[in-house]
Amino acid sequence: MMSFVMVAGVFFVVFYSLVDVVRGLEGPPHIAALFVAILSLFVGELLSRMGFCAARHSENSIALKSSAKHNRADAVSSLAVAVGVGGALLGLHLLDVIIAIFETVHISILSGEFFGKAVKGLMDSSLSSEELEQVNRATREAPGVSRVAMLRTRKTGSIAHVDIVVEVPGYVMLE
Repeated sequence: MMSFVMVAGVFFVVFYSLVDVVRGLEGPPHIAALFVAILSLFVGELLSRMGFCAARHSENSIALKSSAKHNRADAVSSLAVAVGVGGALLGLHLLDVIIAIFETVHISILSGEFFGKAVKGLMDSSLSSEELEQVNRATREAPGVSRVAMLRTRKTGSIAHVDIVVEVPGYVMLE
């Protein structure tokens, strides 16, 4: 749902930015906008780094990684806004509008990416081919295993489920 709201917001920003380009701008933004953008840049980057660190210490939590990526995107957006506002304050009034248009495209792409990951997170999937090979190799190398007869996997969020059928010689004791 949030992705759809962001896309709607992007549409309005692009529309009104294009209207500003066609009509011409009356003046530069207030200098406070530059300070807010710079503050937002630093806060967004700090939150992003803290989020990535927390994700690493939480078994690579998909939710924490996603939140950290969102904060990084906010920091990048704030940098773009700072450049646009700074340029406008220096007399390059059109730079602010151009960056607004490019930033809306950036946000649209990120919204689509987040939406895709959200939908994919709702669906079970198989392990990657590299992960499958690791499980297969570890199973074949287990003491007493003659052959892997069947290997099925399913990934739900960050949890992997593995169903393995192996053949062992008749004299091997199973516990």
